[in-house]
Formats: sequence, structure tokens, C-alpha cells
Amino acid sequence: MWIISNMEDCIINTDHIADIYCIGTDVVALIANAASKSTVVLGRYNGSDQSRCALNYLFRNLGNVTKTLQMPSTEEMRALVSNGNKKWHHATGKKTKGHGGS
Repeated sequence: MWIISNMEDCIINTDHIADIYCIGTDVVALIANAASKSTVVLGRYNGSDQSRCALNYLFRNLGNVTKTLQMPSTEEMRALVSNGNKKWHHATGKKTKGHGGS
């Protein structure tokens, strides 16, 4: 299987990936060949929340893809992170009854 970076500057064969991890705003893959090791940036995002969300996206989708997996863009990560932080509101718009306080 192949992973395409979100900057579309490289394609990585997953057979050669030893580890995938986050460093700050980047999702990085450690490539381990027989002779040497090197790192490749799979995705660069606007914040560590987005990079962790992208790493989670990658792990959830690795088993579902047969040929290639495109790393999500920064816009897609911004949407996913903001959707996860939405406030819950009652369906009718009314306030929910609290316990205690005024």
C-alpha cells in the first residue's frame, strides 16, 4: 500500500515504514531500509491537535484501503477538529435544566 503526503510531494510504500508518529505539527514516518533509516513528513498541519487527529485518521483508515491513502489536508483536519469540539444544544433550542446554582 502507498501513502500520499498531504503536501503531495512524496509517496511512501508502507512496506518500508517502521514507525509513524507526531512531532508538533507534523505527522512523520520513519522509513527503515536495510542500509539506513530516514524520516519523511506525511502531513504538516496548523496545530498539534490537527496533527494528532490526522494520525488517528491514518491509523483508522490503513486497514480499509487497498492501494493508496491520501493524507487529509489542513482544511479537512480543521473541519474534523472543529466538529469534535461542537457544543451540544437542545433540539428545541431551550436550555437544559441544570442542577444547583442560579
